[in-house]
Amino acid sequence: STMKVEPVVKLAHGAQTSDAFYKLGRYHDRAMAWDKSVEAYRTAIAIDPHNVEAHNALGVALARGGRYEDAEATLRQAVAMAPGLAHLRSNLGYLLMLVGKSEEAVRELQTAVRQDSGNHKAFRNLRDAMARSDFGLDIGDNARAAVPSSAEAPVATAEPAPTTVVPVAAASAE
Repeated sequence: STMKVEPVVKLAHGAQTSDAFYKLGRYHDRAMAWDKSVEAYRTAIAIDPHNVEAHNALGVALARGGRYEDAEATLRQAVAMAPGLAHLRSNLGYLLMLVGKSEEAVRELQTAVRQDSGNHKAFRNLRDAMARSDFGLDIGDNARAAVPSSAEAPVATAEPAPTTVVPVAAASAE
């Protein structure tokens, strides 16, 4: 008798899931191929309009490509979908700081820090946004000069959603 060996995983041409396109976008992000990542994230959102992480990553990719208005609208949509996720507010706040909306950036970043006191990027971004806005601070010209202009400032990275440990017994239910 002969044994037939079949692959454990069958690859279909282009798995049409939102998560698959989100992961493809993350791959293109690492390669700094912003246009390709934007396309992948838009496809992920078209498949699942509620994929908040795809909205977040799309906003960041748009910002990296210099498309700040589109990035702001996309990040605002992500925050509206999941207002309790600090990393979304941190990314929006950072973008608002880059485009000169420092006082609004401070408000978003303060909320992010309140929501997740362990978000070090949000703390750094809040400090920078406060320095730029003179939001209750008298930092002086020397300190202001030390804060990079929006052209020099790095763009926020898309922070993935916090991972949750799923017990083995519960994993089969998904």
